[in-house]
Amino acid sequence: QFGSDLDQYTQQQLDRGSRIVELFKQPASMPRSIGEQILILWTINHGFFDDIPLKNVLEASTQMLNHCQTTSADVLDLIISKKELTDELNHRLEKAISSWKQTITQAPSS
Repeated sequence: QFGSDLDQYTQQQLDRGSRIVELFKQPASMPRSIGEQILILWTINHGFFDDIPLKNVLEASTQMLNHCQTTSADVLDLIISKKELTDELNHRLEKAISSWKQTITQAPSS
C-alpha cells in the first residue's frame, strides 16, 4: 500500500535504490575492481538501469562490464588513472554506456 501512495519521482528513486543494492552484491571470490564499481555507479546514477527489470539487473551489469572491457577498455583505465570524472571522461562514459545500451535494447526478446 505504501508504494501506491508515492508520487512517481519518489517511486523511481526507490526503484533505483533497489537496483543499487542488487548491483553491489558480489561473490566474495570475485570482487569487482574500483574502476568497475565506479562504472556501475555512474551507469546507475545516469539512469541506464532504470528500465531494466530488477531480476535482470545483475546479468545486465555483467553484460555492460564485458561490453566496456571489450569495446572501451581505455575508459576503465581512465577512471583509475584520472581519479576524477572530468567532462571528457563523462563524455566517453556516456558514449560507451550508450553503445552497450543499444546492444540490449536491440536484442530479440526471449
